[in-house]
Amino acid sequence: MKRILKPYTNIFLDAAFTSIMAHLRTILETFTACHGIAGHEDEVATSIIQHGDFTSYGRDAMGNLLCMKETTPGAPTVLLDAHMDEVGFIVKYIDDDGYLYLDAVGGIDTKALSGACLLVHGNSLLRGIVSDMPPHIAHGSTVPELGDLPLDIGMSGREARETVPVGSPVTFSTRLRQVGQHKVCSKALDNRAGCTVLCSLSRKLDVPFNLAFLFSSQEEVGTRGAYAALTSSAPALALSIDTTHGDMYGVPREKTRTLGSGTIIGVGANIHHSLFSRLRETAKNDGIAHTIKAYAGATPTNLRSMQTAGRGVATALLSIPTRYLHTPAEVADMRDIKATQRLVSSFLSSLDESYVEAIAC
Repeated sequence: MKRILKPYTNIFLDAAFTSIMAHLRTILETFTACHGIAGHEDEVATSIIQHGDFTSYGRDAMGNLLCMKETTPGAPTVLLDAHMDEVGFIVKYIDDDGYLYLDAVGGIDTKALSGACLLVHGNSLLRGIVSDMPPHIAHGSTVPELGDLPLDIGMSGREARETVPVGSPVTFSTRLRQVGQHKVCSKALDNRAGCTVLCSLSRKLDVPFNLAFLFSSQEEVGTRGAYAALTSSAPALALSIDTTHGDMYGVPREKTRTLGSGTIIGVGANIHHSLFSRLRETAKNDGIAHTIKAYAGATPTNLRSMQTAGRGVATALLSIPTRYLHTPAEVADMRDIKATQRLVSSFLSSLDESYVEAIAC
């Protein structure tokens, strides 16, 4: 007689896991479809409010979105952070032929731009193509500067100036697509993947302390939003979720983490050692796939501003390995996003009010 209990149980668990992953992917697809370079995060913030579950929320002068899940008045607050903004461009100048000249908002490698389709958020939404000389005409193979790659929107100089004000934001146009069985490709996975983790957790966490969800602005231009948010009100401890370099062709393995290897727990001077140890032990005990990444000094994340806010904040970092960061086609593994969500949930569930109060002293 065939044993059917185990296969049926596995099928049930696989179906539940698939359902959770599909839910995460739906949120991620929604968030990456939003456009929001530094200083222009309104569309992203609106979508987060619609998809999260918060007792209250508000925006500040920096554009940060701070959402609360409050339990008991006077209880300590744990802050979870993920930045909303994506890299992109701003219109600097329009010439007489209607070409738009751009400045980068965040670090962007021009190798990925030639022939790319961008979206111009002027008086109306326009598509433009990054122009470059074809190889039949160009001499040599030097990487062009951004100033040598004007954007062609198919208009005359007069039409362009009437339609596109100087200072208009410009974004990548890539939509989320499946790549293989578990991976997805899109613009702005940095850091809408982190926003997805936090937004999904807002619907399931039940902890004995207050939770603040900081969807921060302007990380890509100097972690400005997080600095302003924590300067005004420092939490007991803070955990930031971001992306970091995934394995890529030609990049030394020690500088990346393999997609599909789980969440990445940061360790170093920018990270409170007790929080690192607790995250690592929680991941081990709960069988959550993870790796460790060491930072000698300040991390290239919001943490470098958050740790020094006020009298100082106990901080920790989880990262999602992502290929081709700051390009139109970033690639991440949904299993790593899920592993990050699981570890945040398990970590917070392991804390009690006394631990949170003690680590804040």
